[in-house]
Formats: sequence, C-alpha cells, structure tokens
Amino acid sequence: MRRAIVHFAVVLLSASLAWAQTGSVVKIIKPTKQDVSAPLSEMVKKSQSRANLQGQEREIPNLFSSSSKRSSKAGQEVNAPDPLLQQQPVNGVNAVTVALNFAGASNADNQAVVGGRVAPPDPNMDVGPNHIVQTINLVTTIYNKTGGTVMGPFATSDLWSGFGGPCELNNDGDPIVLYDHLADRWVISQFVFSTDECVCVSTGSNPTGSYYRYQFTTPGNDYPKLGVMSDAYYATFRNFDGTFNMDAAAMDRAQMLVGGPATIQIFNLSALNPDVEGYIPADLDGSAPPAGTPGFIVGHNGGPTLVHNELEVYKLDVDFATPSNSSLSLASTIPVSQFDLSVSTVPQPSTTVRLDALANFTMHRATIRDFGSGQNFRMALTHTVDVGSNRAGVRWYEIRDNSRTGNSWTLYQQGTFSPDAGTHRWMPSIAMNANGDIGLSYTASSSSVFPSIRATGRLAADPLNTMQSEVTVVAGTGSQTGTGRWGDYSALAVDPSNGTTFVGNHEYVITTGSFNWWTRIFSFDVTGGGGGGWQTITYDDFESGMGSYTDGGADMSRYTGSTHAHQPVAAADIQDNSGTASSFYHTGSYNVSGYTTLEVNFWFKMVSMESGEDFWLQYFNGSTWQTVATFARGSTYANGTFYNVIVTLSNGTYTFPTNARLRFMCDASDNNDDVYIDEILFRGTTGSAAFTKGGNTLNAAAGTAPEDFQLHQNYPNPFNPSTRIRFDLPQAAEVKLTIFNTLGEEVRTLVQRYYEAGSHEVEWNGRLASGTRAPSGVYIYRLEGEGLKLVKKMTLLQ
Repeated sequence: MRRAIVHFAVVLLSASLAWAQTGSVVKIIKPTKQDVSAPLSEMVKKSQSRANLQGQEREIPNLFSSSSKRSSKAGQEVNAPDPLLQQQPVNGVNAVTVALNFAGASNADNQAVVGGRVAPPDPNMDVGPNHIVQTINLVTTIYNKTGGTVMGPFATSDLWSGFGGPCELNNDGDPIVLYDHLADRWVISQFVFSTDECVCVSTGSNPTGSYYRYQFTTPGNDYPKLGVMSDAYYATFRNFDGTFNMDAAAMDRAQMLVGGPATIQIFNLSALNPDVEGYIPADLDGSAPPAGTPGFIVGHNGGPTLVHNELEVYKLDVDFATPSNSSLSLASTIPVSQFDLSVSTVPQPSTTVRLDALANFTMHRATIRDFGSGQNFRMALTHTVDVGSNRAGVRWYEIRDNSRTGNSWTLYQQGTFSPDAGTHRWMPSIAMNANGDIGLSYTASSSSVFPSIRATGRLAADPLNTMQSEVTVVAGTGSQTGTGRWGDYSALAVDPSNGTTFVGNHEYVITTGSFNWWTRIFSFDVTGGGGGGWQTITYDDFESGMGSYTDGGADMSRYTGSTHAHQPVAAADIQDNSGTASSFYHTGSYNVSGYTTLEVNFWFKMVSMESGEDFWLQYFNGSTWQTVATFARGSTYANGTFYNVIVTLSNGTYTFPTNARLRFMCDASDNNDDVYIDEILFRGTTGSAAFTKGGNTLNAAAGTAPEDFQLHQNYPNPFNPSTRIRFDLPQAAEVKLTIFNTLGEEVRTLVQRYYEAGSHEVEWNGRLASGTRAPSGVYIYRLEGEGLKLVKKMTLLQ
C-alpha cells in the first residue's frame, strides 16, 4: 500500500541569510509530497500518448546563452590555439577496447510511448551489479548487462504513477539516473520545468522494484545535476526564476534511503561568485571517504566569449540535524592552462543546421574517488573548448587533494584532445576507474563526418597530460535537421562489478532528418594499445565482509580493527595448521582462459609466527590445487611488519582454466600465530606482464632468476605523488635503496634488507624521512648490493 505525506514546502531560515555572501543555507525545502510506490513493474503503463506531445515535434529551447551572468574578467584573444592541444595520441594503436555496444533508446521510442518527439535527448545512464538503467527525454529503459531489455521503454513519469500532482502529470525531462553503490540503490530524478524536482530512490537493489518518491518544490529549477556522496545526495540547479543564479543543494540521503522525511538544503552559489555557470556536483565512485568529508561542487570558471584559466572547487558541509551549521565555501581555486569557450555550434554534412556545443557547462559527471590512506582524493572533469578557428575539442582535468580533507585541491594533469585538424569533438563525459585509469567519451562531427560517438582513454602510468588513440564506438550515417539542439549532457560510468570497465551512452544520427536521433550504450576498457592491459578479476579489502572469499573454518576469521588491517579497519586472519580450516578461498570460480598472465597482489602481516612457520598462496588450475608461493617468517619476512607482494603466473607454466580459484592457507603451530592478509587484487592481462604496484614481486612462472643485477627507471616519471622503482637480483642479496637530492644529501632510505633472487619493486611516496612532502625537483636514487652501486635520476612535480 502506498502512503502519502504532504508537507509545507519551503522554510526560510531568516531574512538576513537570504542569498548572502556567507555561504550559509538559505532555504530548507521539505517535500511537498512523498510516498512509497508499488513495484515499478505494476506502475509502468502500456504505450500511451501524452496529450501535450501528441503528434508534435518539440524543441526544448536552449536558454543558457541568453541568461549568462558571467561578468567582468578580462579575456585574451578568442580563437587562439589551445595551449594544451594534443594532436597526436600517446601511442599509435587503439587504447580502448570496446566490448558491449548496443542500441539504446531513440526518439522513435518517444513517439511510441509518449506520442511525440523532442530534442535534445539528454542521454543519461548508470550501471549496477546486474542492470544498466538509461534515461532520456522522455523515457526510461532498464537493461541487463548484456544489452537485453528488462523493462521499457516507459515514460519516466511512470515512476510517479499514482503519486498525483506534477511529478505524475508532467513528463518534462532533464533526467538523471545514478547507482548509489554504497547502499546498492538506484536514484532517478526528473524535473517539472521551473517549479519542482521529482526524485525517487529504489527500496532495494532491483531497479524494477518499488521506490521511495519525493516531490520538492524548487522555483526556477532547470538543468538539475545530481551526485552521490556518503552523507548526502548533492545537486546543482540552474535557476530560471529571473535571477539566473546557480543553486547548490544537499538532499538528506539517510532519510531518502528509508523513505523518511527528507529535506533539501539550498545554497546560492552565485552569491559567492557571480561568474559561476554550469557547475556540477562531484559523484563518488569506489570506497566511501572518511566520515565528515563534505560534498563538492566543481566547474570551470569562464564566460562564453572570454578566455579564462581556472577551475573552482566548492565544499558543501551539510548538517541536516542543525542546518545553521551547514555551509558552502570555496575550497580551492585551481590555475589551469587558458581555455576559450567561444565555440557555440558544430557543423554536419549536407545541412546548414549546426549543433549546440554547450562549452560553458562542465559536463556530467565530475567523478571523485578516494584512493585511501597515504594516497589522495582524485577527481576527473571535462568540458568543451575552442581549440582554435572555432573548432570544438575536449578539455579534461585530473585534480587531487593529497590531504584527503577536501580543502587542498591542486592540478595533477590536464589536456585538450583533438587529434586531427578537421573534426569537432564535444559533449564529453569522463570517468576514473579503480586503477586510476581515465576513460573519455564524446560525440564527433564535421562538414564531412556525420555525428558519431567516439572514445579514448589513458592508463594511470601513461605520460601525464596525454590520451591514447581514439576509437569509433558507432559511426553516424546521417545529419540532424530541423533543430540544432544536441545532447545537453551524456554519461560515462564505471562498472562496480570490477571497478575498471567504463560504461557510457551518447547520441548519434542514423538517417538524415528532423528529430530522429538515436542513442548507443557501450562499454570499454583502457588497455594501453591493442590489448595487454590489466583487467581486475576480483578485489577484496574485507571492509564489508569476506567479499569474493569464503571462510575456511575454525582457524580463520575476519579481523576488524586498525592494528592488523593494512587499511582501513578489516583484514582476513588465518592461524594454526589445520588444513582448510586454516584457510580462506574463492567462493566462486573464474574464467581465466583468455589471459596470458595472472597476477595476485596483496598485503600481509605476520604476528607471533615462529621462525620457519609460513603460509601459502595456492591456485586451482581446474583440477588440482597448486602452491605457487610460500612466505616464511625469517630473514625476509619479520613479525609485525606489513609486506606488499605480487605473485605472477604465466600461461606457459600454469593451466589457465575456465574455473580458476585462489586459496590462502596457514601452516603455523597454534592459534597464537596469525597472518593478516588485506587488499587482495587478482587480475589478468592478454599481453606481457608488467610491474605496476609497490612491494616484492615473486615470479611464480619463470622459475629462473634474472641474469643481471639491474636498476630500472622509475615509473611514472615525472611523478606526483608517488612512483615505483624496480630492481633485479640474480641471486639473494642484502640491498639498500637510497634517495638523494642534487646536492648529494640523503633524503630517504627506502629499503635496507635481504631480498631473495628475482624482480622486486619499491614505491616512494614522495616524502622525506621526516614524513613531510619532498619539494619539487630532480632526485637521484641509488641501489647498492653485491658490491655494486647503480644510480638513476627521477623528477618529482608537486
């Protein structure tokens, strides 16, 4: 049964706060109505025309250019060449391997479902463990992850069927769908133009089930964008109430996840900076950040006819219990290379109709990840620029906060991608995966290229400020006539099932004509050129349970606490020597038959292990368990210290079946002896193995030691904040690896201990022996062992 609750809609805190420069909350909006829906499968109506669209082709006007408030900053010459323009890819082969590639919703679906066609489509989607949900103007479709239709297309307003009021009766569009991976829920929103924001949150993990539904009265609301963080659903609204302000907002996520009396707190972003336009909230991928982390609003600060050179990050600290504690403030102004936003339209073949570029808007999504203790927050964002001569290209950025507080954002890298002289690239979407790789997708067109969908990307270890070669996801075969309205936004997400695969959607045209756009849903991996990139098979940090592993028995447990977990507060604990009872192992099996190399990367810590006591990493080859690595307490591994090890398996030595599994097993003497294991990454590649993580590397495949004592060039170089140094030992030896500045002063000893024969890798986090950050500059690293000293140089860029 549905329950409806009606509230007074808007509460003003006080006249003194109204749109002031203080950055305090200025409005608290209670839901005009809320309820719990029936299952979506019961609400979705059969194809049914909506009277306001029957037989019509309707253009949603572009109000942005006429409403710009950007003011006074002195610009430089418009149409100057972009200083970051990348005209050649970093390699000569494709970096992107497209997998999933199928037709999404189209304007024909609008005609069939709601009785008319509209432009632009606002194509938007997100991906969960089992589903892809796509929303366009004006229908929603739910797919499985192979492209099969689970439900729809149906009018997006059907999500509010039986709700009553404008959320049910209007179907105005500007939809956003997000998968809240922290709660395993779906969040879908649609506006009622200039009056309301309609938001629903699934009551469970299945998007075809029931929803908690909310109607919030938000006068002037247009172009709403949403982002998920652990403490709130953050939003921005373009305000068409006559002021043309930008509003930032926080929705009470905790209440919305249980169908409670949620509120929205509204802040006037334009009161802090009248030049803001098209700013968007950051949307979280990956692990939850530390408690107390604020939400972030981000954008590129520059008017449509000026050249500017900065990004802004605002932090929104929200307190739903005591709204007077909430605040919106500027966290960081980030200098970047100048950009020109004067490109306004894009040409197509065989028509004079030019398509909207929307260069003054930061494009959905600004993705944020927390890479954990000792690392940083990282955010990726993108927008369109004029690369010169009124040609559209894609500007992208990676910014980082090494403090992990949200207060100290700095530029890590930036680029402008436009690798040929004639094609326009615009309407981009960007995402960063769990490896720190970046995916970038966009539409492309010119006077000779029909509007098409393309993608590129970069590995985290690629040279800074560069993208690799692009691929065409789908080539357009027609132009759009009748209207120049295009896109408005799109989406690129990361599959939460593996944390690495990018999944996106964009608009394109098949047949020349009016109001006949299509969308495409696709996935890709960044592989570093024609295959050979690493793909995550499983990753487990035990923070929310055993993950992909099973507890073997009485002498295995999941440890919680900070003392023996590498980060943050959980690990697997094995002890004693009772066989499988002293083990944990993959619950399921994995098809690794297509890989040439497998890698197991993990951290471990021994506690109270006696000399010679050990534990094993075992591999199931399809028929039997094989011990592939043994770790004994002794001269190499001491009690009380965390070690990072990488075990590499070659297809030439081990069988790679369709049902591979891993198992960790202890061989200690009693229950007082423990091995704590954390952050287990199991991955494979179709190319040659690469050393990509810090720690000791054990080659379980070759069975032979390197031939020479060798020190390799650090990677990446230049670097910020950390780099990796690899060295080879032809036989076991005591080695010392030391960092010096250019004055010859020792600044850090990275290692000084005994190593077994093999290839090893050590990470330097860019910090001095005191723990403070080392200044930018050239550093010398020296490896000593076997009576030899090997030296190389590296560059740190802070």
